[in-house]
Amino acid sequence: MVLLHITDEQKLEELFRSLSKLLKPGGRLLILDAVYQHQVWGWQRAQTQGAEFHSGMHNKIRSLKYFKLLGEQNQLTLNLLKPCFNLTQMCYDFPNKISYLVFGKLFYAFHRRVLFRASESFGRWYGAMLLPLDTFFTKTLRRAWSGKWLLWTK
Repeated sequence: MVLLHITDEQKLEELFRSLSKLLKPGGRLLILDAVYQHQVWGWQRAQTQGAEFHSGMHNKIRSLKYFKLLGEQNQLTLNLLKPCFNLTQMCYDFPNKISYLVFGKLFYAFHRRVLFRASESFGRWYGAMLLPLDTFFTKTLRRAWSGKWLLWTK
């Protein structure tokens, strides 16, 4: 289930209650949504939950802490959290300001333009070259992307 564009907390909480009631003990729920573990920087803070959320935003980035609480309230245990990786999407969950400046501003502005104009084979080569470099330097690309898979068990 993809929840990426539910901006209303009340509707999201009702959805969790309803899904929890449908699940039998041992049942699983797999969700893909915009979740941050670290910190959201820059203009994307207007997409985060709380006082900084701008009502004109089509998306809401919620904290992992919020999702864990929502699960607990509905007898759901979070068993797995994995980033949803896509080089053309926007990063926002950065462990520190340096990784935000390098990968959220400078690098992202460059690589998204390159990937949109490139062939699929170039994209595969580019990704194969890019990931080892990132893994060596900051490990940002493997954990900062816009969506995260959450696997819940009742």
